[in-house]
Amino acid sequence: MKLTAGAFLFRFLCVVAACTVNVQCQTLGRASESSNYGRPEQQAVDTSQSRGAALPDKIDEYIKREMAARNVPGLAFAVVDHGRVLRQGAYGLANLETGSQLRIDSVFELASVTKPITAVSVMMLVEQKKLALDDSINKYLANLAPAWHEITIRQLLSHTSGLREYGLVRCDGSELLDISTKQQFEDLAKSPLLFVPGSGTQYSDSGYFLLGMIIEAVSGQTYRDFLQQRIFGPLGMQHTTVLDQSAIIPNRVSSYTLQKGN
Repeated sequence: MKLTAGAFLFRFLCVVAACTVNVQCQTLGRASESSNYGRPEQQAVDTSQSRGAALPDKIDEYIKREMAARNVPGLAFAVVDHGRVLRQGAYGLANLETGSQLRIDSVFELASVTKPITAVSVMMLVEQKKLALDDSINKYLANLAPAWHEITIRQLLSHTSGLREYGLVRCDGSELLDISTKQQFEDLAKSPLLFVPGSGTQYSDSGYFLLGMIIEAVSGQTYRDFLQQRIFGPLGMQHTTVLDQSAIIPNRVSSYTLQKGN
């Protein structure tokens, strides 16, 4: 299996947000989240649309103020109440180089919002009694370091495994953009545990990478196929998929990261 930058660990998702979550800016979806912000000189462009009774312009003012304060180049949002869209909108730019405006149907990367979806997938397998939360990961994954044998699935889910935070493979300080699951696993295996499993807490992308591997081992499916067949398909999420940087995705939003405040 090949993973591309962003799809590396617990496999980032792409989502189209017809009416869902608030977003800031990364790649792939229509409504997602990101802690990455863009450049402050870009001005927000209000293309919001309201349905039903008009909501106070304070919402518009708040969004523009926060975008300026946080250096957010663009975002899309929706306010939904009991299935009814009260307001939705798109602000700013999808790409700072081309000046493309962000749209309601722009495609964002979900980034760490993928983690709850991975957790739901694990719990589906728990319900089917194909695994248990307090099982050692050694039961499902081969060639583990001895120190990892005490790590449980519950600890991976709750960020108490002791595994390192980051999941990207680096070479001479730079993150590799095209890696396999095997390369990712081998790189992670070189890192010592930060603490004895269960004795502390550390947010860990690496733990969710291993959960993705366990889902594949237990289900006999790829992570992508499992999500499609068990979650996206049944829920009618036609514009949601596992991130593929090499694919041509219409309306994809570019990703930006703050560096030295800019």
